[in-house]
Amino acid sequence: MKTEIRARRIPLTEAFRHQVETRVFAAFGRFAHTIGRVSVRFADLNGPRGGVDKRCQVALDLRPGGRVLVEADAERIDIALSEAVARASAVLARQLGRTTKVIRGVRPGGAFEPSVA
Repeated sequence: MKTEIRARRIPLTEAFRHQVETRVFAAFGRFAHTIGRVSVRFADLNGPRGGVDKRCQVALDLRPGGRVLVEADAERIDIALSEAVARASAVLARQLGRTTKVIRGVRPGGAFEPSVA
């Protein structure tokens, strides 16, 4: 799984690159056999004026074919990254037919429901 990081009008420091790579591996590491390349693109849509203008786009090129493409906008670039990676992970899991395991006696919301015997 190769990772490509690009930015337009946003400085990419080594620390931020490392943060992006760590976040990408944490989210997609379990799908590494299915993903050929992860492209993460950042953009500052309206420059120094501020506001919800930081965009993160995540594209997953899948093996043997297919693509997942999501984007998120936020006021801060790290929040946009987190939202885009979470969305891409959810879409990929859905596409691959993976679901969360339901443990007997525990409802999906986390509330305990005693089993009746």
